[in-house]
Amino acid sequence: MPGSADPFTRWLAEGGPAPRLLVAFAHPDDETIGAGGVLHRLGDARLVCVTDGAPHRREWWGDPSIETREGYAALRRRELRAALAVVGIGAERIACFGVADQEAADHLVSITRRMAEEIAAAQPHAVLAPAYEGGHPDHDAAAFAVHAACALLTRTGRRCPAIVEYPLYHAEDGRMIVSTWLPGAEPGGVTVALSDEEQAAKRRMIACHASQAATLAQFPVDVERFRPAPAYDFRQPPHGGRLNYEVFGWADGAAWRARAADALRELGLDAPAGGADQARVIEVPA
Repeated sequence: MPGSADPFTRWLAEGGPAPRLLVAFAHPDDETIGAGGVLHRLGDARLVCVTDGAPHRREWWGDPSIETREGYAALRRRELRAALAVVGIGAERIACFGVADQEAADHLVSITRRMAEEIAAAQPHAVLAPAYEGGHPDHDAAAFAVHAACALLTRTGRRCPAIVEYPLYHAEDGRMIVSTWLPGAEPGGVTVALSDEEQAAKRRMIACHASQAATLAQFPVDVERFRPAPAYDFRQPPHGGRLNYEVFGWADGAAWRARAADALRELGLDAPAGGADQARVIEVPA
């Protein structure tokens, strides 16, 4: 995307020296479906995973043969390391916060502070974060943590990298729509057509996340999408209509946003990264 203000999307469009990158994500496998092909080009990226991928409710486990939640979390951790090894990223470049799956919204303050520490230590040119799209409460929590962390760094005079986001999934007409932006989203993104080699690597990464095979089969391997992140007011819904995680009964949107408002107050932020006056709610069919 010529003329892009952030170094990551500019590099995707124009080439040249690769930017230093930190990739933030909520669950083991989000890194693969969101940016696996691009990670094939960036073996020195830093990865930050917010949750351990293991909910307390056993019916949500991808492998019912596992006996304990801790055992399932260990499986998800092994899958993550195996997937990233495909693209040359070792365990020493992966930070895991270890929050239980489905519970990141209960820890917004602590994960924001830890995210700020990771960003300050890595000093990336850009941070990749999931879009705020109401797909999964943990995805939205990871987005919150990145935006709020950058706001904290800016407030203390530290360097703030560009925030670039990638879509995972959202709801339209009660259906889950994957790997594309909310309808009516602002223009300015870039669609990356993955090479045959990158697609093959992404397929191998997906295969490493064997416990999530049924879910990951819904996601494309030929393209990935990125855009400079807009300013969000996380006290407002990401779009009108029913959120995907409400459709599936994972969480209540109003309760999630109340936790976000509480976290903003505790962090001393009126709104993350740019202010609520720049945010808007996109209308999508319920």
